[in-house]
Amino acid sequence: MTDKLEEEIVWSRKNSYEYIEGCICANDDNKSVEHDEFWDKFIDFIEVNGWHFGGGTKQIDAEGNEV
Repeated sequence: MTDKLEEEIVWSRKNSYEYIEGCICANDDNKSVEHDEFWDKFIDFIEVNGWHFGGGTKQIDAEGNEV
């Protein structure tokens, strides 16, 4: 077994993965929250915990249509 392969096996054993599917309603006294503001706060939360996020987001309206 190569060192790189051993490294990858150890790395994968140390990580857990969470799959997120849903929407977040950001409501602050009926004020809109811009997508960039939401994204910045979301990524701050991920990074402050030493985590990583792979994926994307999109803003939707109340009916689920992309804005």
